[in-house]
Amino acid sequence: MSHTEYYDLLGVNPNATEDEIKKAYRKMAVRIHPNPNDPQAAEAFQELQNAYSVLSDPNQRATYDRFGPEGLKRGGGGGDGPTMDDIFNTFFQFNSMPRSRKPKRGEDSVIPYDVTLEDLYNGKTAHFNLERNVICSHCEGSGGKAKAKQSKCIKCDGRGVVNSTQSIGGGRVATMKVGCPDCDGTGQKFKEKDRCKKCKGNCTTKEKKAVDLVIERGMCHNQKIILKGEGDQQPGVETGDVIFLLRLKPHDTIHRSPASSRPSSTTASAESSDLFTTVHLTLSEALLGFSRVVLRHLDGRGIHMSRQAESDSQKEGQGLPVKHGDLVVIRGDGMPVYDPARIKKRDAKGKGNDDDIEKGDLYITFEIEMPSAEWLASIDKKVRVCLPFQLSFGEGVFSFPWNARKGLSPFSSFYFLFILLSILLR
Repeated sequence: MSHTEYYDLLGVNPNATEDEIKKAYRKMAVRIHPNPNDPQAAEAFQELQNAYSVLSDPNQRATYDRFGPEGLKRGGGGGDGPTMDDIFNTFFQFNSMPRSRKPKRGEDSVIPYDVTLEDLYNGKTAHFNLERNVICSHCEGSGGKAKAKQSKCIKCDGRGVVNSTQSIGGGRVATMKVGCPDCDGTGQKFKEKDRCKKCKGNCTTKEKKAVDLVIERGMCHNQKIILKGEGDQQPGVETGDVIFLLRLKPHDTIHRSPASSRPSSTTASAESSDLFTTVHLTLSEALLGFSRVVLRHLDGRGIHMSRQAESDSQKEGQGLPVKHGDLVVIRGDGMPVYDPARIKKRDAKGKGNDDDIEKGDLYITFEIEMPSAEWLASIDKKVRVCLPFQLSFGEGVFSFPWNARKGLSPFSSFYFLFILLSILLR
């Protein structure tokens, strides 16, 4: 009489090999792994575990094939079956088995690099000496002397993995398999006397390499500059990259706006190509006009502006009033537009200048600096000469009190200036 219940639980033929039984068990264990909150699931998994514990042991399997479960009980085979701790341990063991002992690609090295707004406006080339691991030139990455052979790792007994315990909650501890730290998961290692003298068995050595970091005009904060294949080398692993991450330091007077949908932009960027700044004017400059350098640009140029009277009938020096918050836009004097396609064409033809590069706009906001209280107190006798007696306010006329002997009172002169500034700043 044949006994196939255990084979049926695993979904294998009674003539299955040990390897087939093991693979079938792993597949079924993942499918019906126990849920601590589901007693039926735990019971089903316990039956599966019990069947595997019998069929994976040659002696118990032979007893089961001949006498069935009863024969195991008489011979002390199956015993009381595995405990729940055994079930959890087995499940976590199979789910923590390393799928590959080595990664296919090495890790990238990310290096933050601080830049100024001037660096991003003008462009910059920085020189670095990178230190990285490279394949040992003496042993070509084997880690051992010529003709030396590796021996079985003692720590993992040549399996490449070792057991590690981990708490899974509820007072339970699961046994998990992790890569052996001594042999790096290979199961083999050189004896100390057979190790390469240059790399000491590490397979790699340190190397310093000079690299150039080219910061193109128009790049932005958090932009990545990737140096392909310049990361640490490992035997049998694709070398990773070195990635420089640009971090913009705040500028004292000029700032760059967030990304916007500018029609002239040819590439997407985290920031737009427009620049913003504020220019402070005195009250005299706001009322009478000015002609001077108001800003030092990021390339060192002085931005000259003139706000004079537009009418020839007005006296020289008089200017159109500039109101607080007035905005002036200088087209094409903003940030260069970063365009990788243009840079690629430029480099193909040879390094040249970027005089024809597209740029954003420069936005200048005027802020009027108010005079001090001491100055206000000193102008009451002069205000009549400088300013008209009556100002049209809407459709009516507003008259200011004037004492021919004393002039404007301090309160009246202040109120007069307040009304004047209100008109200018509205």
